[in-house]
Amino acid sequence: MRIVHSLLVEPGLLSIDFGTAEPAAFWEILDLLKNAGASSIDISCSRAKTELN
Repeated sequence: MRIVHSLLVEPGLLSIDFGTAEPAAFWEILDLLKNAGASSIDISCSRAKTELN
């Protein structure tokens, strides 16, 4: 199943783990934010560190 894994909403912050979601999910969320009145956004990326044994 291709889904967003988590979404955290705080004042002035929206944190999303897109997980296995289709790339279109990113653009759909941007449209939702624009329609909700967002005038600017900052986009960043992070990845969990994994250890190789």
